[in-house]
Formats: sequence, C-alpha cells, structure tokens
Amino acid sequence: MRHYQCSCGNILFFDNSTCMQCGEQVGYDSADDQMVTLTGESAFQRCSNGTQHGICNWVVPRGKLELLCASCLLDRTIPI
Repeated sequence: MRHYQCSCGNILFFDNSTCMQCGEQVGYDSADDQMVTLTGESAFQRCSNGTQHGICNWVVPRGKLELLCASCLLDRTIPI
C-alpha cells in the first residue's frame, strides 16, 4: 500500500480523512496523486459525497461548479 505524508510529517494512508497526529482534515488529490491538508486557505474542498455522506475523502478545486470528484462522478448509487 502506498503511503502519503501530512504537512506535519505523519504518515497517511489512501483512505485517511484526518491526520491522527495533528488532527488536520486531509483529502486525496487525484490530479497530483497526493494527500492535501484542508484548511480555510486551501485550494481544495472535500467532494460533496464526503461532506454530505462521509463516504469519500477525495478533493475538488475550491469554487469548482462540479462538487463531486472524478471517482464519484462515475457512481450512480452512493455505496453503503
């Protein structure tokens, strides 16, 4: 399994949505294949399925009209 790194230096895994060391919200940026920290100044926001249903940790660019990430756009049903 591939490991990623939080801005605090802690190891993150693909399905992490929170850093267990610093407590920051993190998300997966598929365009750059990296985990990004989601702060108020971040260029990203969590996918709509992540904020509304807690099932996705991918991010989309802040202010983008499409609120679903590339992965969730392929789904017709929200997985349980």
